Amino acid sequence: MKIVKFFAAAAFAAGLAGCSFAGDEASTNAVLESDSAKEPVSVSAEGGVSAVIDGTIKIETSEVDELVNLMTKSISQSMPGFVLQPEQLVQLRDSALKQLVTAALLDRECDKEGVSVTDAEVLDFLKENAGPDVSFESLAQRMGQDVASVKEMVTRDVRFKKLIEKNVKTPEISDDDVKARFDEIIAQDPSAATNQPSVTASHILVKVEEGEDDAEAKKKIDGLYDQLVNGADFGKLAEENSDCPSGKASKGSLGRFGRGQMVKEFEDAAFSQEIGKVGKPVKTQFGWHLILVESRDEGGPVKFEDVKEMLKSGMTAEATRRAQMEFMQKIEDSAKIEILEKTVVSEPVKAEPAPSESGEEEPSPEPRELPGWAR
Repeated sequence: MKIVKFFAAAAFAAGLAGCSFAGDEASTNAVLESDSAKEPVSVSAEGGVSAVIDGTIKIETSEVDELVNLMTKSISQSMPGFVLQPEQLVQLRDSALKQLVTAALLDRECDKEGVSVTDAEVLDFLKENAGPDVSFESLAQRMGQDVASVKEMVTRDVRFKKLIEKNVKTPEISDDDVKARFDEIIAQDPSAATNQPSVTASHILVKVEEGEDDAEAKKKIDGLYDQLVNGADFGKLAEENSDCPSGKASKGSLGRFGRGQMVKEFEDAAFSQEIGKVGKPVKTQFGWHLILVESRDEGGPVKFEDVKEMLKSGMTAEATRRAQMEFMQKIEDSAKIEILEKTVVSEPVKAEPAPSESGEEEPSPEPRELPGWAR
């Protein structure tokens, strides 16, 4: 049985983070049947084969099923609390089939060019992409796969990476190109010429429901404040106590935000309190907050020299991505790809995001839209 790619599945989940996906460790069909007695999605393929490449390479339907289940697990882990709807499963399945076709084409190209990898390269790739403390054993356990299968997945990814690096050179971006892009951004959006004031902060929320007595919440927030004053770790307390989803997801971090993005009481505190020191509890319509401001940018005119390297880096990355896509497209265009799988949605369902864990609209943790050099 062929092995599907883990990192491709993880990348797909990350790329669709804005969609309402969820799942569990059961089969994809089981996820759907739990929502409806009538199966809203059906899949058929000729002879259990979902695609054929150049009449010789077959992508079996079971391989697509395996990758869809793996992607569903990844989505469930990264976006808990959302419901995977039928038409989204079709999108998921289409992406899985495309990934498998692409992987088969790249495998063949690697064989043609004699691309090989060492154990050290595979291990380095694992550490770089999954984290320095991740081992094949821990990754296999997390994925519900055997260690040998996981090693094979990672080895394939390393081969593909080496193939692309061999054939796609990093484009050269000149300073003149960067200056032209800078001027273009300013011309399109004059406000980009000025950095607006912003702060980077984290918070802990003890929520108070409307109409409830906040005495217990105030007592809890005061206790947490005392612990922080005496040296407790902010991130750990946020994970254990915050009623905001950011607590468990990112140790209370709200990232960087500007004025007008948070409720007034929260904003006033964040833009005035001492950097690096936890401020006293702040009351908002959501409850009681403890705020830790990590940095503050007072804003001001944007100078080309200050953003040149950051903008150049972004332009180089984008040009490299385009070159890689052109290389991939060239490989795909040279092959005859027959898609035999047919997926039908009999009962379309509009995707509705589930409510947040706190049951309320939190002050948005997302930064404002920034000019290209500041992203």
